[in-house]
Amino acid sequence: MPDRCGRRQLFVYWRLRRADLDAAVESLKAEHEVLRQRYPGLQAQLLVRGDESGPTSTLMETYALTASVSNAGLDTERMDALEAAVSNVTHRWLLGQRHHEVFDSIEA
Repeated sequence: MPDRCGRRQLFVYWRLRRADLDAAVESLKAEHEVLRQRYPGLQAQLLVRGDESGPTSTLMETYALTASVSNAGLDTERMDALEAAVSNVTHRWLLGQRHHEVFDSIEA
């Protein structure tokens, strides 16, 4: 059976200029690789809202740990460390604020 995510997961969404999307995605993907090395079992994903038109885009970052690392998922300390690292990368493109949501999976 493949690894499943732990229970606690972090979702962060934010807006940026569409013209900056490619540069932001490239930088975020590179940072995600650094974070995966720092935190074994980290699963990081990047999504873009597909139904937008106009001069801005919305990106969604998702973060979770594999169940083999933690059945509880991400703790507050790790979420804070992830946010600090990614904020350093994204601040130059940010329009407004980064919005944080924490969800618990219902997988057993």
